[in-house]
Amino acid sequence: MTRQPSYDRPIGLRILTAVTLAGAMASGCGSMADHSSHMSANGNATTMNHMEASGGQVSDPMFTAEMIPHHQAAIDMAALAQARAEHSQIKALAAEIASAQTSEIALMKKVGKANSWDPTAKMDHSGGDGMSDHEMGMDMDASELKAAKPFDKRFIEMMVPHHEGAIRMANHELARGSNPEIRSLAKRIIASQKEQIKQMRQWYSSWYAKTLN
Repeated sequence: MTRQPSYDRPIGLRILTAVTLAGAMASGCGSMADHSSHMSANGNATTMNHMEASGGQVSDPMFTAEMIPHHQAAIDMAALAQARAEHSQIKALAAEIASAQTSEIALMKKVGKANSWDPTAKMDHSGGDGMSDHEMGMDMDASELKAAKPFDKRFIEMMVPHHEGAIRMANHELARGSNPEIRSLAKRIIASQKEQIKQMRQWYSSWYAKTLN
């Protein structure tokens, strides 16, 4: 049985210091679309077409190339939450997101390199196999969070569709991918992020007396 996280407990994780947060902001946390825009550009030696032409399985490399920047966008948002959230529950959730998704990025890079594909390659979506920024929950401007008030309300409004995009991506991988480690990761993403979405929706209803669309 998977042990459900308790967001109300104090946590000892020190995910990002203010200095690290400032560095993250300076390095381009501004837009979720910024993290994903490189995926549809050409010019990288390991593009989608290159892998297809060489007989490589496309879905697994595409999943890692799209999920790594997707995770990084969530980590950037979580960094802001560590500094600005009004509720301890959001701070705890942000710490969990940052910790889990940092580890998952490391895993995707490790699996990609072990299987001779570049896990950060630019994806050529001309074949129609990729997902749009909207489908991935990457079409919002994360810089809005820097001055958002109340912060927690806007954080939930942005993180829920971002998580929903990750779940769509993971389901796409389960339908088409073949690498057992990446498929296992996709299942974990679906399970954990569904639970986090459920919790965020409950908080939203309780704190703001409305239902999140």
